[in-house]
Amino acid sequence: MIIRGARSSEVSTLAALGVIAWEQAFSNAGENTESIQQNAEATYSHFCANFWHTIQVAELDGEIVGWGALEIGRNNLTDLWILPVIQRQGVGSAILATLEAYAQHLGFEDLELETHAKNVAAIAFFKKHDFAISGLKSTYSASLDRSIDILQMRKLFE
Repeated sequence: MIIRGARSSEVSTLAALGVIAWEQAFSNAGENTESIQQNAEATYSHFCANFWHTIQVAELDGEIVGWGALEIGRNNLTDLWILPVIQRQGVGSAILATLEAYAQHLGFEDLELETHAKNVAAIAFFKKHDFAISGLKSTYSASLDRSIDILQMRKLFE
């Protein structure tokens, strides 16, 4: 497996992968993804087209199987998406480690993120990687086109 920076030519692949992983995460959280599919596709297409240079991809046998991104200039993990068929095989951990190292290189003392409060798998994954819940809020989600409960999580670097 290779972790590397995304290329502008990969925008559509990254967006499609994000939507596939998002669909699984939110169907497992009890969300009706069919009614909000177009919003999710537009959100991922926009993000990947405008911020591809912030994305780290995991490539396995020449295929992109996951990606993650930090918000420019902040200690905020905005995205971490892995193809459902490849989850639980260390891909997310490898991308997360790369993004954590980059955040530390930038001088950040911690890394923050937000996830849907019902996304049990993501919460467990981040807790396994030493993130702790730091807050709960309700916020508007463009991809879901409504307000949702969000868990805020934080990891302090040693």
